[in-house]
Amino acid sequence: MLVSSRGLRRKFVWTETANFSTKAAPTAAELKRKQRTSLSVYGCGLAATGALGIAKFVMPGVNKGIQSEVVFPRRVQYFNIRDIRRISCGFGFSLFASADKLYGSGLNNLWQIAGHFHTEATGQEYYISPKRITLPSEGKIVSISSGRAHSLVAFKDGSVYAFGDNNHGQCGVDPEQRKTLVGQMEERLPSVEIPSTSKAIAVHCSLDTSFVLTESGEVFAFGLNEDGQCANGRYGIQPLPAKILGDAEGERIIGIAGSTDTIMALSDRGDVFIWGQSEYGQAGMGNTQIQLKYSTRIPLSLGKITSIGSTAFGCIVANEQGEVYVWGAGIVGMGPNMQKTEKPVKLDQPLFENRKVRRVYAGNCAMAVINDEDRAFIWGQNRLFFILVKNSEMSAVVRAAGLVVYRKLDNKTQFLLLQASYPPHHWTPPKGHVDPGEDEWIAALRETKEEAGIDSKELDIHKDCHETLRYTAHNKPKSVKYWLARLKNPEDVQLSHEHQNHMWAELDEAVSIADYAEMGALLKKFATYIKEQNK
Repeated sequence: MLVSSRGLRRKFVWTETANFSTKAAPTAAELKRKQRTSLSVYGCGLAATGALGIAKFVMPGVNKGIQSEVVFPRRVQYFNIRDIRRISCGFGFSLFASADKLYGSGLNNLWQIAGHFHTEATGQEYYISPKRITLPSEGKIVSISSGRAHSLVAFKDGSVYAFGDNNHGQCGVDPEQRKTLVGQMEERLPSVEIPSTSKAIAVHCSLDTSFVLTESGEVFAFGLNEDGQCANGRYGIQPLPAKILGDAEGERIIGIAGSTDTIMALSDRGDVFIWGQSEYGQAGMGNTQIQLKYSTRIPLSLGKITSIGSTAFGCIVANEQGEVYVWGAGIVGMGPNMQKTEKPVKLDQPLFENRKVRRVYAGNCAMAVINDEDRAFIWGQNRLFFILVKNSEMSAVVRAAGLVVYRKLDNKTQFLLLQASYPPHHWTPPKGHVDPGEDEWIAALRETKEEAGIDSKELDIHKDCHETLRYTAHNKPKSVKYWLARLKNPEDVQLSHEHQNHMWAELDEAVSIADYAEMGALLKKFATYIKEQNK
C-alpha cells in the first residue's frame, strides 16, 4: 500500500496491490481480470473540486446531487486497469502515476494538472475526472510530488519537470518571466536544470517550495524562501535550484519531508536535519529560533531514524526498532492534555496494535503511520473528513477495552466470563469504558482488576493477539478492544458490583453463553491462537 503524505492535508488517497500467484502462468485474459480487481486506488475527503477523480460526486443530479466531502474510502474506477504506483495530492487536485504515464484530476486554475490540452485558452479551471498529462519525457517515472498549486515529476534518466503556479519560482523559472508553467503541446515544458553531475532520483514539494534529491544524496531547493525553506543562508524568492547549506552539507541525504514550511531531511546514517519555520519547537530542545535559514541537525538520541514527517506545527519520526516519536504543538498523538512539547515523546506501541511501525507520514495538520502488517493509523484535525470518519461519529463513539482471560486446567482451555447484574444479564469477558486520558491498554488492565480482581502481574498477556469489536449500543456506536491473557495460577475471581456471577467455560460452551456472534468469532480466533502457541 502506497500512501501519499501530502494527501493527509486535504484528502487521503492510496493504492493497494495484491500479490499474484506464481504457481502457474496466467493467460492474458486471466491476468487482465486480476489486474482489474487487484490494482485499485481509493480516496476520501474533499470531493468538490474533482480531486478524488470520481465525477459523480461533483455532477448535479448524479448520486443525489453534489457531494462536497466523501467520508469513507471510495474506489476510483478510472484507475482499475492503469497500474497506478504513485500518488501526490495538492490543494484541491491530485496526480496519479503509473510506470510511464501521468494523470491529474481536480483544480486547475493555475495549470497544476496542465499538459493534456492543446492551448492555454482551452484549459478548464477544474477537471472532475482524471485526465492524461502529456510530458516531454516518455521514460519511467520514479517520483512525483505536489504542493499548494504546483507539481514536480522525476524520470529514471534524471530529468525533472515542473508545472503549475510559479509565482514564487517553485517551478525553477524566474517568476518575472512566467507566473505559471502550462506545458501545452505547442510549447513543451522545460526541464528543471539541477547544477549537479549526479542525477535526480526523487522530488518533493512543500506549499510553495520545491526540492530535488540526487543519487549522491545532495538536496537542491528553489521557490518560496521567506522562512528559510531553501536553507541557503538567506531569505526571499529563490527561482534557481541551489544546494542546501548548513549541517546537512556533506551528508548523504536519503529522504525529504515537510508539508508546509517546516522541512526535514534524513541521512543514510539515520540523522535528522530541519530548516524553515520552527516557531513551535520543531528544532528540538534548546533551539529557540523561529526561522532556520540553514539546515540544522536535531540532537536526537532515539536510535537510527528510518522515516520522518512534519506538519505545520509538529514532527514525527520512526526508528529502526519500529518506535514512533513526536514533538511540536497541536494534535501530535498524545491526547488532549499535551498541546506542546519540544522533547520527543514516544507513542505507545499498543496504539499501533503492538507492531513495529515502518513508515510515518505528515500532512498540514495530521499525522499517520503504517505498521509492519500494512495497517494505517491516522490522527489530527479532521477538516473535510480526510481521517475517514465523520466528526460527529468521532465524538460519539463509546470506547471500551478488556482482557479475554483463560486458564489451563487438566489440559483444558477455559475462558472467564462474567454475568452482568443488569438486564439482559449478558455474559462477557471483563471489560469497561476507556476513561478520559486513558488508552485502551490501560483501560483493559484497570477494568480486569476492578471487575474480576485479577491484577496484571497475575497474567501472561499475549500483546500480539487482540481484536476490536464494533457495534451499536443504546443508539451509539461502540468499540471494544480485547487482548488475550493467560491466568498464571488458576483461582477464583472477585466480582465487582456490576456482575452477579462468573464461570470458566471451554470454547463451545463459552461461544454459546456469550450469545453474540461477534463475541463467538473472537473467542474462536483466540482459541486458535492458543492452540498454535501450544504446538
